[in-house]
Amino acid sequence: MNFNISKILHLAGTIFLISLSIISTLLAEVDDKNVNNPRGTTITNSSDGYAVDLDNGDSFTVINSGTINSSYTGDTIKAETTGGNNAYGIYNTTTTINDLTNTGTISAESSDDDAYGIVNDRATINGLTNSGTIKAVAADDIAYGIFNYIGGWHRTHYH
Repeated sequence: MNFNISKILHLAGTIFLISLSIISTLLAEVDDKNVNNPRGTTITNSSDGYAVDLDNGDSFTVINSGTINSSYTGDTIKAETTGGNNAYGIYNTTTTINDLTNTGTISAESSDDDAYGIVNDRATINGLTNSGTIKAVAADDIAYGIFNYIGGWHRTHYH
């Protein structure tokens, strides 16, 4: 048998580079859909600061083994003209998440306004299983890992 070591190394290197591009996939915002985010995959925010936006009144399932990340790093001028820019990892409003399972990272960062890892705004999360990280960081204002808003002045939050 005649093995050409340079061809084998070239093939192995090519397979490795291809696998890197497959494993570290970057997805845009998810809007009103079930989420199954596998390990090595990142869902990131669009220009509005939402990574996962669930607000149409339906029921959803969210499974995260990868990363859900939202960040806003705009200048103050923009915040004043738009009334502020909060960052949301998952924004769930008036809908139901049947099961939210996180073994990865859900995060939100804002350099100008509030940051929320998960916002549950007059909505329902039937089951939440977290063995990963849920975090929020705000340079100027408040940050909540999980913010549960039930309407009016009643709200609960978890830092």
